[in-house]
Amino acid sequence: MKKIVFFDLDGTISDSGEGIINGLTYAQNKLKLRELSLEEKRSCIGPPFAPTLSRIWNVSFEEAEHIIDVYRE
Repeated sequence: MKKIVFFDLDGTISDSGEGIINGLTYAQNKLKLRELSLEEKRSCIGPPFAPTLSRIWNVSFEEAEHIIDVYRE
């Protein structure tokens, strides 16, 4: 029998907020996107990333996927 373990990394085990905010700042600067407020950056923690970035930067889903690629650098 295979055993599977799931980790809930949305603040339950670790605080990933700082890394997410730093990654967003990096992508914002590299791609010369509108500067997000700290509150806007915090709103990205938790919900699906691409739709959230698409909404806050008013870009297409494909552009949001590119932002995520840069964020992950």
